[in-house]
Amino acid sequence: MPVLRVRVSGRRGLLGKLGAVAAGLLLVVTGCAGAPVSAPPATPAATSADVARALRSLAGQVVDAGMTGAIVRVDDGDTVVQFAVGLADLRPRRDLQVGDEFRIGSITKTFVAVLILQLVAERRLGLDDSVERWLPGQLPNGSAITVRMLLNHSSGLVDNPDDPVLKAVLRGERPPLRSPEQVLKMIVAPKPLFTPGTRWAYSNTNYIALGLILQKATHRPLRQLIEERIVGPLGLRHTYLGTGPGFRGAPYAHGYTDPGSYQGPVVDGLVDTTSLDLRWAWSAGGMVSTAPDLATVYAAVMSGRLVPPSQLQQMKTTIPTDTPGDGNGLGLQDRIGPCGNRVWYHTGGIAGYTSIAIVDDTGQRTGVLLIPSDIDSEARHAPAQRLFDAILCAMDGKSAPPFQSLTGSHP
Repeated sequence: MPVLRVRVSGRRGLLGKLGAVAAGLLLVVTGCAGAPVSAPPATPAATSADVARALRSLAGQVVDAGMTGAIVRVDDGDTVVQFAVGLADLRPRRDLQVGDEFRIGSITKTFVAVLILQLVAERRLGLDDSVERWLPGQLPNGSAITVRMLLNHSSGLVDNPDDPVLKAVLRGERPPLRSPEQVLKMIVAPKPLFTPGTRWAYSNTNYIALGLILQKATHRPLRQLIEERIVGPLGLRHTYLGTGPGFRGAPYAHGYTDPGSYQGPVVDGLVDTTSLDLRWAWSAGGMVSTAPDLATVYAAVMSGRLVPPSQLQQMKTTIPTDTPGDGNGLGLQDRIGPCGNRVWYHTGGIAGYTSIAIVDDTGQRTGVLLIPSDIDSEARHAPAQRLFDAILCAMDGKSAPPFQSLTGSHP
């Protein structure tokens, strides 16, 4: 994963975008690659009006850098600041709104982790169950990989983004993959990266497998599990697992990317990815939501409304990642923000959409950033990172420290 970059790897073009799908995009990093993460500077408190003005200014810079818009929502426990800038649709032009539906990519993984932990609490499966028990013969080395390893990306399973059929599917040149089993067979690589449980490596394969395990353990479709166990209890209206191209409701944000990787209508030099069939992303990145709904879900997770205390503690048990300061739990990552607050978060990036959802330890403070564009150029990295850092600080009612441009990345 990169430092102060939105890419997950150094790959470019289609493969770089697929890497973004695998691990989400925006990262909070305050030190150079390989360097220890130093304590953040003391940051003064700010009024809600100051915070709102600063966030709006930074969101404007995101649009000025070439992204089509940004939705920002911050709850510091007392005051909610939320707004949208830019456009939801370039043709016909429509302003972006806070409540627009949005493809959230890998933030889907938090929902899947919640469902798994609910079943663990009900003793319907175990974190230390082998994958072979639930999906016999479907994954290499399945007897040595546990459900927990899938959740925290320590399984050693890798994606296979170089498969020509998969690349053709992503470009819209072949029919979409129709079943999760097809997706799993397509993306799994036969040779593991490492011995299960010994290292960390982000992989979509882990969460496609978890989706299949959920369906095997409950005899219900994943879409129904999300509705019954998360969406319904929380009273959400715009959160669902996508079942094909387009959106279930309106209004929604169109996603835009640079030409070359996906087929679609070209508007103002950008490819509109809204009509792409992303069924292949499924339990690894196929969900739709809104900024208010995501804030509700993440607050409910960390406050114990969705996951019992024992399982929540498991969710918050982390292993090191390859980004200094980041730990990977079960469907969440944690780090210390630039203003000193500890946060839990997940990122998402999928075909024209960049997203991140954040919550503090108590579940009382949340942050959401949704950008209906890919962030693929150096010119777009810095303004997006500045806005993200400011959101982290605003969750504690503080002004963000001065931004320092840092370089270096992991391979």
